[in-house]
Amino acid sequence: MSKYDVEYKKLAVLLLPICLRQRTLIALLSVLVTPVQWLSERFAEYRAMKDMRLKHNGQVCYLRGILNDQFDPVARRIRVTDNESQHAAVIILRRLLHPVLRIDGRGKAGYKALRIYRRGWEATGAVGFVVEIPQELRGTINEQELQAVVNTYKLAGTRYFINYYS
Repeated sequence: MSKYDVEYKKLAVLLLPICLRQRTLIALLSVLVTPVQWLSERFAEYRAMKDMRLKHNGQVCYLRGILNDQFDPVARRIRVTDNESQHAAVIILRRLLHPVLRIDGRGKAGYKALRIYRRGWEATGAVGFVVEIPQELRGTINEQELQAVVNTYKLAGTRYFINYYS
């Protein structure tokens, strides 16, 4: 039991003197205390949401858990992986159409990732992690909401992209 768990209707009856505890007066107090009870419930919901936000951070396990809890709670198929294409290859995605073009690297561990600055294109060599979502969830997930959740929990300055796999 928390210090914020207060039953206001019960408290109002208990604070009423015994000689005044009649059904009509108790009903009136119950009606008067209802807005305070409603505010207390909204505060408890807000507090639970903020506690969850404070308990999670940008670690991969927490980010994956948050995404699965919110967007795929039953099957839990959303994955967060490191961008492995930084040394071997660069994946270039056209943002609107999502056809994938893979360019092999030079075979050297120190190969710098290809950067494309053309509007509408995105290269994954400069990306820190990849959010992988099953193709079946493509129509059910609001992508702006997904990006907002990832932006909330990721580290500042880290780039990512969303990949739909089959």
